[in-house]
Amino acid sequence: MNLPESKQELLDLIRAEHTKLDNLLKKVTVEQMQENGMPVGWGCEKGQEAQAAIRDVLAHLSAWEARMLAYLALDLEEKPLTDERFTFPTATFNALLFEESRTLSLETVLQTYQDTFVSLLTTLESIDEPTLLYMNGGGLISYNTYSHYRWAIRKMRPYVRRTGDKGVLSHDL
Repeated sequence: MNLPESKQELLDLIRAEHTKLDNLLKKVTVEQMQENGMPVGWGCEKGQEAQAAIRDVLAHLSAWEARMLAYLALDLEEKPLTDERFTFPTATFNALLFEESRTLSLETVLQTYQDTFVSLLTTLESIDEPTLLYMNGGGLISYNTYSHYRWAIRKMRPYVRRTGDKGVLSHDL
């Protein structure tokens, strides 16, 4: 993956891909958001595919954004990691998130999805360009934002096509 070469390019990619994800979410009903039907590979034995709901994917994205923000705070402000889950290996973290997401209400998941994104943008906008690009040198920001949104869209789009585009409904984004 080619990494953005400017702060503006990075922020534009993040906003553009998040908007695409939001637009896809506007095509589903509350019921579709909660139905399992997308193979994601979390929380199962090797070679098996867990069936996730859209809400699980949104909770996953929010948790990874929160994890990235925690690592940025650690690097920039020397704030210690306060959530021990953030130190877990990727597979363990994903499996844990999958189990945790199933205990959260859809309302909580959607609110966290929105709040975390606002916090992410606020944080990234506050970092000067050289520092931001340095922090993204290994893809920390790119992989946990616009690249992750693209992954989510690839997972969700076939499910939405298969279950039907229900149009804009009562959930707020």
